[in-house]
Amino acid sequence: MDTGDLALVEQDGGQPASHHPDRCVHFRGHFRGVSILTCMDTGDLALVEQDGGQPASHHPDRCVHFRGHFRGVSILTCMDTGDLALVEQDGGNRHLIIQTGDMGRREATEPVRALADNCSWISHWGLYKDKSGPKWPSSHRPGKDIVVPIFLQSSLVVSYGMHTTPVHPNAEPVNRSQTFFFAGRICGDRKEPIAGEWPNCDTEVAGENGYSAGTRQKGGVGWGDAAEVKGENRCSAGTRQKVHYHFSNRTGYKVVVSTKTYARDMARSKFCLAPTGGGHGKRQVLVAMLGCIPVTMTDYVYQPFEPEIDWSEFSVPIQEKEIPQMADKLESLSDAEVASLQVGQV
Repeated sequence: MDTGDLALVEQDGGQPASHHPDRCVHFRGHFRGVSILTCMDTGDLALVEQDGGQPASHHPDRCVHFRGHFRGVSILTCMDTGDLALVEQDGGNRHLIIQTGDMGRREATEPVRALADNCSWISHWGLYKDKSGPKWPSSHRPGKDIVVPIFLQSSLVVSYGMHTTPVHPNAEPVNRSQTFFFAGRICGDRKEPIAGEWPNCDTEVAGENGYSAGTRQKGGVGWGDAAEVKGENRCSAGTRQKVHYHFSNRTGYKVVVSTKTYARDMARSKFCLAPTGGGHGKRQVLVAMLGCIPVTMTDYVYQPFEPEIDWSEFSVPIQEKEIPQMADKLESLSDAEVASLQVGQV
């Protein structure tokens, strides 16, 4: 924090919206219990007041700024006109834009996407074709955009038990006696799914199950219609629910909402489900770090660095229509083929 900014904080205790005409207007907010100070230069504030902060308002002498929203918070992004000139000079072909949201490039407003259409976007979300079930619009453009793995901060590495990974060169070899593992949210209401029954997630109010595909409607819903009912399958395109329905009671398969032995379960399993979430997933990274072979299955989604990296060398891709036959495919792999996939992860 600049000492001048610190002086402003000391001057009035950092109260919200304290106006310092010669410097800035600063605001204090909270994010996950952490107090955050945001200082808006009075010149920038004047630009906002001039036109209400509308998207793509062009101020040739200062900047082009855009207004977006993240979880109900209005966010102002200002692109300096010098930077804009560089984008316009070559159409953005030499520029990279980082977008970390669940839905990648499509989370940006239309004016921003139009301005940066020729730029390469770096995100975690590789959906390259519209999906009608969860109503996901395509985001990734193969050959131009780049899908990257999620970043795991050290606290998550420890909480997930990644630091005890059996793929470490000095680690003792483990006996992977379990065939398949998944633990995580399955139903949108976070309740336990109904074993042996489809739909296996219970929601009778349209829209409540926005996270989950297995919407359970009055009167019953057929298997093929489950992705289209109200409530929509906005998480994993329904793959988590289908895997639970078919395999939660199969010997050697552990498909649960939660477990106290998360890292150990991954370390002792040959294959682990690596689904998407309400957009990009994280388990393709988590499970591989513990030597469990990722089983990916959301159609039209590129994994990190695909297609330049061939994920079939260290994972097992399953098409959504193949989910009922997933066990046959996994269990048909020989010990040598499984070992080859595990080596491909390293």
